[in-house]
Amino acid sequence: MAAVTLVVFNPNVTRGGTSDADRPRVGRWRSERAAARFRMMEDSLWREATGPAPTAIDVHTHFGVTRAYRWPGAGTPIVFLHGGRMTSVSWAPYAQTLSSRDVYAVDIMGDAGRSQPTARLTCATDMAAWLDETLAGLRLDRAHLVGHSLGGFVALSTAAYRPNRVSSLVLLDPAGIAPLQMLRFMMWGLPVLLGSLAPARVRRVLARRLRNPLLENKRASRLLLHGMVRHAPGFPLLKPLDDGELRAVSVPVTLLIATESEPFDPNLLAARAEALLPQVSIEHVPDAGHALTVSHLDVCAAHIALADA
Repeated sequence: MAAVTLVVFNPNVTRGGTSDADRPRVGRWRSERAAARFRMMEDSLWREATGPAPTAIDVHTHFGVTRAYRWPGAGTPIVFLHGGRMTSVSWAPYAQTLSSRDVYAVDIMGDAGRSQPTARLTCATDMAAWLDETLAGLRLDRAHLVGHSLGGFVALSTAAYRPNRVSSLVLLDPAGIAPLQMLRFMMWGLPVLLGSLAPARVRRVLARRLRNPLLENKRASRLLLHGMVRHAPGFPLLKPLDDGELRAVSVPVTLLIATESEPFDPNLLAARAEALLPQVSIEHVPDAGHALTVSHLDVCAAHIALADA
Protein backbone atom coordinates (compact mmCIF):
# COMPACT_ATOMS: atom_id res chain seq x y z
CA MET A 1 0.00 0.00 0.00
CA ALA A 2 1.19 3.52 -0.71
CA ALA A 3 2.73 5.58 2.06
CA VAL A 4 0.49 7.51 4.43
CA THR A 5 -0.12 11.15 3.61
CA LEU A 6 -0.91 13.44 6.55
CA VAL A 7 -3.52 16.13 5.98
CA VAL A 8 -4.03 18.63 8.80
CA PHE A 9 -7.47 20.21 9.00
CA ASN A 10 -8.88 22.16 11.95
CA PRO A 11 -12.17 23.85 11.03
CA ASN A 12 -14.19 25.77 13.57
CA VAL A 13 -16.95 23.27 14.34
CA THR A 14 -19.42 23.40 17.19
CA ARG A 15 -20.64 20.09 18.52
CA GLY A 16 -22.99 19.74 21.36
CA GLY A 17 -26.34 19.14 22.90
CA THR A 18 -25.28 16.34 25.25
CA SER A 19 -23.61 16.76 28.63
CA ASP A 20 -20.29 15.02 29.18
CA ALA A 21 -21.82 12.72 31.77
CA ASP A 22 -24.31 11.43 29.20
CA ARG A 23 -21.77 10.83 26.45
CA PRO A 24 -20.56 7.33 25.58
CA ARG A 25 -16.88 6.47 25.75
CA VAL A 26 -14.52 6.99 22.88
CA GLY A 27 -14.09 3.83 20.80
CA ARG A 28 -11.23 1.77 22.20
CA TRP A 29 -9.45 -1.59 21.99
CA ARG A 30 -9.46 -3.93 24.96
CA SER A 31 -5.65 -4.01 24.77
CA GLU A 32 -2.74 -2.93 22.60
CA ARG A 33 -2.21 -6.58 21.72
CA ALA A 34 -5.78 -6.87 20.44
CA ALA A 35 -5.34 -3.76 18.29
CA ALA A 36 -2.04 -5.04 16.86
CA ARG A 37 -3.64 -8.38 16.03
CA PHE A 38 -6.49 -6.67 14.18
CA ARG A 39 -4.04 -4.53 12.17
CA MET A 40 -2.06 -7.62 11.19
CA MET A 41 -5.23 -9.40 10.04
CA GLU A 42 -6.38 -6.36 8.08
CA ASP A 43 -2.97 -5.95 6.44
CA SER A 44 -3.27 -9.52 5.19
CA LEU A 45 -6.59 -8.68 3.54
CA TRP A 46 -5.14 -5.56 1.94
CA ARG A 47 -2.35 -7.67 0.45
CA GLU A 48 -4.92 -10.11 -0.96
CA ALA A 49 -6.91 -7.36 -2.66
CA THR A 50 -6.62 -7.27 -6.44
CA GLY A 51 -5.87 -4.17 -8.49
CA PRO A 52 -3.78 -1.10 -7.64
CA ALA A 53 -3.19 -0.43 -3.96
CA PRO A 54 -4.80 2.75 -2.62
CA THR A 55 -3.01 5.69 -1.07
CA ALA A 56 -3.63 5.89 2.68
CA ILE A 57 -4.47 9.37 3.94
CA ASP A 58 -4.78 10.61 7.53
CA VAL A 59 -7.03 13.62 8.18
CA HIS A 60 -7.04 15.54 11.46
CA THR A 61 -10.51 16.48 12.71
CA HIS A 62 -11.95 17.67 16.01
CA PHE A 63 -12.97 14.08 16.72
CA GLY A 64 -9.57 12.53 16.05
CA VAL A 65 -7.49 11.39 13.09
CA THR A 66 -9.52 9.84 10.27
CA ARG A 67 -7.98 7.15 8.09
CA ALA A 68 -9.06 7.29 4.46
CA TYR A 69 -7.93 5.50 1.30
CA ARG A 70 -7.93 6.76 -2.28
CA TRP A 71 -7.96 5.02 -5.64
CA PRO A 72 -7.56 7.94 -8.11
CA GLY A 73 -9.72 8.25 -11.19
CA ALA A 74 -12.19 10.53 -12.95
CA GLY A 75 -15.54 12.08 -12.11
CA THR A 76 -17.12 13.32 -8.91
CA PRO A 77 -15.51 11.29 -6.10
CA ILE A 78 -17.33 8.30 -4.63
CA VAL A 79 -16.84 7.95 -0.86
CA PHE A 80 -17.52 4.54 0.67
CA LEU A 81 -18.60 4.12 4.31
CA HIS A 82 -18.43 0.57 5.69
CA GLY A 83 -20.74 -1.42 7.94
CA GLY A 84 -20.12 -1.87 11.66
CA ARG A 85 -17.03 -3.76 12.86
CA MET A 86 -15.54 -3.70 9.36
CA THR A 87 -13.03 -1.34 7.75
CA SER A 88 -12.33 0.24 4.39
CA VAL A 89 -10.69 -2.96 3.16
CA SER A 90 -14.22 -4.30 2.57
CA TRP A 91 -14.57 -1.84 -0.33
CA ALA A 92 -11.44 -2.94 -2.23
CA PRO A 93 -13.48 -5.12 -4.66
CA TYR A 94 -15.69 -2.11 -5.43
CA ALA A 95 -12.68 0.09 -6.15
CA GLN A 96 -11.52 -2.56 -8.60
CA THR A 97 -14.96 -2.78 -10.25
CA LEU A 98 -15.17 1.03 -10.47
CA SER A 99 -11.54 1.36 -11.56
CA SER A 100 -12.13 4.35 -13.82
CA ARG A 101 -13.72 6.42 -11.03
CA ASP A 102 -12.18 8.56 -8.31
CA VAL A 103 -12.86 6.42 -5.22
CA TYR A 104 -12.31 6.96 -1.51
CA ALA A 105 -13.07 4.71 1.46
CA VAL A 106 -13.17 6.02 5.03
CA ASP A 107 -12.72 4.16 8.31
CA ILE A 108 -15.65 5.35 10.42
CA MET A 109 -14.57 7.14 13.58
CA GLY A 110 -15.31 5.13 16.71
CA ASP A 111 -15.28 1.76 14.93
CA ALA A 112 -12.50 -0.81 14.73
CA GLY A 113 -10.66 0.65 11.73
CA ARG A 114 -7.55 2.82 11.74
CA SER A 115 -9.25 6.10 12.53
CA GLN A 116 -8.09 7.27 15.96
CA PRO A 117 -10.84 8.93 18.04
CA THR A 118 -10.00 11.54 20.64
CA ALA A 119 -13.52 12.90 21.22
CA ARG A 120 -16.89 11.29 21.70
CA LEU A 121 -19.49 10.99 18.96
CA THR A 122 -22.93 10.95 20.53
CA CYS A 123 -25.53 11.64 17.85
CA ALA A 124 -26.26 12.07 14.16
CA THR A 125 -25.04 15.66 14.19
CA ASP A 126 -21.66 14.56 15.54
CA MET A 127 -21.32 11.93 12.83
CA ALA A 128 -22.23 14.50 10.19
CA ALA A 129 -19.74 17.03 11.56
CA TRP A 130 -16.99 14.40 11.63
CA LEU A 131 -17.54 13.29 8.04
CA ASP A 132 -17.89 16.88 6.81
CA GLU A 133 -14.52 17.72 8.38
CA THR A 134 -13.02 14.60 6.83
CA LEU A 135 -14.30 15.46 3.35
CA ALA A 136 -12.97 18.99 3.73
CA GLY A 137 -9.59 17.64 4.82
CA LEU A 138 -9.57 15.42 1.72
CA ARG A 139 -10.33 18.59 -0.29
CA LEU A 140 -13.55 17.15 -1.67
CA ASP A 141 -16.00 19.92 -2.55
CA ARG A 142 -18.66 17.40 -3.62
CA ALA A 143 -18.93 13.63 -3.32
CA HIS A 144 -21.32 10.74 -3.82
CA LEU A 145 -21.67 8.93 -0.49
CA VAL A 146 -22.15 5.16 -0.46
CA GLY A 147 -23.04 3.63 2.91
CA HIS A 148 -23.82 0.14 4.14
CA SER A 149 -25.53 -0.40 7.51
CA LEU A 150 -23.64 1.89 9.95
CA GLY A 151 -22.19 3.66 6.92
CA GLY A 152 -25.71 4.36 5.70
CA PHE A 153 -26.49 6.05 9.01
CA VAL A 154 -23.42 8.26 8.62
CA ALA A 155 -24.29 9.12 5.00
CA LEU A 156 -27.91 9.99 5.88
CA SER A 157 -26.82 12.09 8.87
CA THR A 158 -24.35 14.03 6.72
CA ALA A 159 -26.93 14.69 4.00
CA ALA A 160 -29.38 15.92 6.65
CA TYR A 161 -27.01 18.14 8.67
CA ARG A 162 -23.99 18.92 6.44
CA PRO A 163 -25.36 18.67 2.89
CA ASN A 164 -23.08 21.12 1.09
CA ARG A 165 -20.50 18.48 0.09
CA VAL A 166 -23.02 15.73 -0.75
CA SER A 167 -24.02 15.14 -4.39
CA SER A 168 -26.06 11.98 -3.84
CA LEU A 169 -26.46 8.92 -1.63
CA VAL A 170 -26.43 5.22 -2.38
CA LEU A 171 -27.68 3.39 0.72
CA LEU A 172 -27.23 -0.36 1.01
CA ASP A 173 -29.58 -1.87 3.64
CA PRO A 174 -28.82 1.18 5.80
CA ALA A 175 -29.35 2.01 9.43
CA GLY A 176 -31.08 5.30 10.14
CA ILE A 177 -34.47 4.77 8.49
CA ALA A 178 -36.15 1.79 10.17
CA PRO A 179 -35.66 0.51 13.75
CA LEU A 180 -33.07 -2.18 14.34
CA GLN A 181 -34.65 -5.60 15.05
CA MET A 182 -32.04 -6.53 17.61
CA LEU A 183 -33.19 -10.07 18.47
CA ARG A 184 -33.46 -11.14 14.84
CA PHE A 185 -30.14 -9.45 14.06
CA MET A 186 -28.40 -11.29 16.89
CA MET A 187 -29.89 -14.63 15.83
CA TRP A 188 -28.25 -14.08 12.46
CA GLY A 189 -25.10 -12.31 13.61
CA LEU A 190 -23.96 -14.77 16.29
CA PRO A 191 -23.84 -17.76 13.92
CA VAL A 192 -21.95 -15.58 11.44
CA LEU A 193 -19.36 -14.64 14.06
CA LEU A 194 -18.98 -18.11 15.56
CA GLY A 195 -19.02 -19.69 12.12
CA SER A 196 -15.73 -17.97 11.36
CA LEU A 197 -14.09 -20.49 13.71
CA ALA A 198 -15.51 -23.52 11.88
CA PRO A 199 -13.73 -25.69 9.29
CA ALA A 200 -13.92 -24.58 5.66
CA ARG A 201 -16.64 -27.10 4.73
CA VAL A 202 -18.91 -25.92 7.55
CA ARG A 203 -18.24 -22.29 6.72
CA ARG A 204 -19.32 -22.86 3.13
CA VAL A 205 -22.63 -24.36 4.30
CA LEU A 206 -23.21 -21.52 6.76
CA ALA A 207 -22.35 -18.93 4.11
CA ARG A 208 -25.20 -20.21 1.94
CA ARG A 209 -27.72 -20.58 4.75
CA LEU A 210 -26.92 -17.22 6.31
CA ARG A 211 -26.66 -15.41 2.96
CA ASN A 212 -23.18 -14.20 3.87
CA PRO A 213 -20.33 -15.20 1.52
CA LEU A 214 -17.90 -13.42 3.86
CA LEU A 215 -17.81 -16.67 5.85
CA GLU A 216 -16.06 -18.37 2.95
CA ASN A 217 -13.09 -16.06 3.49
CA LYS A 218 -11.54 -17.26 6.74
CA ARG A 219 -9.41 -14.15 7.29
CA ALA A 220 -12.21 -11.68 6.56
CA SER A 221 -14.72 -13.45 8.82
CA ARG A 222 -12.21 -13.69 11.67
CA LEU A 223 -11.38 -10.01 11.31
CA LEU A 224 -15.07 -9.29 11.89
CA LEU A 225 -15.14 -11.57 14.94
CA HIS A 226 -11.99 -10.02 16.40
CA GLY A 227 -13.36 -6.49 15.98
CA MET A 228 -16.65 -7.47 17.60
CA VAL A 229 -15.06 -9.14 20.62
CA ARG A 230 -11.98 -7.00 21.23
CA HIS A 231 -13.14 -3.49 20.34
CA ALA A 232 -15.67 -1.34 22.23
CA PRO A 233 -17.36 0.96 19.70
CA GLY A 234 -17.56 4.70 20.20
CA PHE A 235 -20.32 5.73 17.81
CA PRO A 236 -23.92 6.56 18.76
CA LEU A 237 -26.79 4.11 18.90
CA LEU A 238 -28.17 3.62 15.40
CA LYS A 239 -31.65 4.96 16.04
CA PRO A 240 -33.76 5.98 13.04
CA LEU A 241 -33.55 9.63 12.08
CA ASP A 242 -36.80 11.42 12.85
CA ASP A 243 -39.26 12.57 10.18
CA GLY A 244 -37.82 16.07 9.97
CA GLU A 245 -34.27 14.82 9.62
CA LEU A 246 -35.18 12.51 6.77
CA ARG A 247 -37.21 15.20 5.01
CA ALA A 248 -34.10 17.42 5.17
CA VAL A 249 -32.19 15.00 2.91
CA SER A 250 -32.64 16.93 -0.33
CA VAL A 251 -30.11 15.11 -2.55
CA PRO A 252 -31.02 12.14 -4.79
CA VAL A 253 -31.03 8.87 -2.84
CA THR A 254 -30.75 5.35 -4.24
CA LEU A 255 -31.91 2.86 -1.62
CA LEU A 256 -31.13 -0.83 -2.05
CA ILE A 257 -33.14 -3.01 0.35
CA ALA A 258 -32.29 -6.65 1.02
CA THR A 259 -35.56 -8.58 0.78
CA GLU A 260 -34.30 -10.95 3.50
CA SER A 261 -32.72 -8.24 5.65
CA GLU A 262 -31.91 -9.55 9.11
CA PRO A 263 -31.69 -6.27 11.08
CA PHE A 264 -34.52 -4.35 9.38
CA ASP A 265 -38.12 -4.87 8.32
CA PRO A 266 -37.81 -4.41 4.52
CA ASN A 267 -41.40 -3.23 4.14
CA LEU A 268 -41.08 -0.62 6.89
CA LEU A 269 -37.74 0.51 5.51
CA ALA A 270 -39.27 1.04 2.08
CA ALA A 271 -42.44 2.69 3.39
CA ARG A 272 -40.65 5.21 5.59
CA ALA A 273 -38.11 6.05 2.91
CA GLU A 274 -40.80 6.56 0.28
CA ALA A 275 -42.86 8.73 2.59
CA LEU A 276 -40.07 10.96 3.92
CA LEU A 277 -37.06 11.11 1.57
CA PRO A 278 -37.87 13.76 -1.08
CA GLN A 279 -35.82 12.22 -3.93
CA VAL A 280 -35.60 8.49 -3.34
CA SER A 281 -35.39 5.60 -5.79
CA ILE A 282 -35.98 2.22 -4.12
CA GLU A 283 -34.67 -1.09 -5.39
CA HIS A 284 -35.46 -4.39 -3.65
CA VAL A 285 -32.65 -6.96 -4.02
CA PRO A 286 -34.22 -10.44 -4.13
CA ASP A 287 -32.78 -13.23 -1.98
CA ALA A 288 -30.30 -10.83 -0.38
CA GLY A 289 -29.63 -10.49 3.34
CA HIS A 290 -27.83 -7.73 5.19
CA ALA A 291 -24.52 -8.88 3.66
CA LEU A 292 -25.72 -7.83 0.19
CA THR A 293 -22.53 -5.81 -0.38
CA VAL A 294 -20.71 -9.17 -0.57
CA SER A 295 -23.40 -11.51 -1.91
CA HIS A 296 -24.71 -9.07 -4.54
CA LEU A 297 -21.63 -7.02 -5.31
CA ASP A 298 -22.45 -6.70 -9.02
CA VAL A 299 -25.95 -5.38 -8.32
CA CYS A 300 -24.69 -2.85 -5.77
CA ALA A 301 -21.78 -1.73 -7.96
CA ALA A 302 -24.06 -1.24 -10.96
CA HIS A 303 -26.22 1.22 -9.02
CA ILE A 304 -23.18 3.03 -7.64
CA ALA A 305 -21.74 3.36 -11.17
CA LEU A 306 -24.84 5.34 -12.21
CA ALA A 307 -23.69 8.32 -10.13
CA ASP A 308 -22.76 11.07 -12.57
CA ALA A 309 -23.87 8.83 -15.46
